[in-house]
Amino acid sequence: MSDFYAPESAKLRESVQHFANRSFASIPQDWAQLASQYHDGQGEVECYAWPMWGTLFRCDDFAPNIARMLCSALPEDSEARTLREFAEEHGLDFAEPEDAEDLTCEDWLEQTREDLLEQWRESYDERADLEASGWQEVGSTGFLAREIDGSLFLGVHGAGYDFHEAHWSALYLALGLRWHISEEDEEDERDTARRLSEDSICGKADCPCS
Repeated sequence: MSDFYAPESAKLRESVQHFANRSFASIPQDWAQLASQYHDGQGEVECYAWPMWGTLFRCDDFAPNIARMLCSALPEDSEARTLREFAEEHGLDFAEPEDAEDLTCEDWLEQTREDLLEQWRESYDERADLEASGWQEVGSTGFLAREIDGSLFLGVHGAGYDFHEAHWSALYLALGLRWHISEEDEEDERDTARRLSEDSICGKADCPCS
């Protein structure tokens, strides 16, 4: 049994379940697929790739906070080193530039990123198709997210395990929520912090806080 289901975690578990059930609206993925269709300019409709789990979760109250946590699996920063590491991790070809200065050239980095994404998709990795379809990772919570019809939606590319334990608890803690901490516990924490602060001003020559 994991710590999440340990008796001492009952308050945390209850708060995480309340957070997931009350703060997010469950939306059938079929609806989201219809809402996200778009024309490619030639009259044909293209659909995005979708996470495995058939239900999406619409963010309302926490959308701005979650949006700040989004990151791409394929590095977006302007460092060739991270792109090279990604290529090595996924067994992709990384073409070193002839001119070392190109390593920091935005055009070269963008083209290299596009080339790696194409290679990644050709490897039949489902996560690559999700990345190409605009799904981004929500920090290290295991959730994927993208905007659909003006709203931010979360998805899970998996099934057959406890989402509360694996994902919702991670998101709850990543957002800095403390609903499982009672007012009494909060006061105890403040008292402890206050005592530690007072004790550190001790006037001793060997005190590290002097």
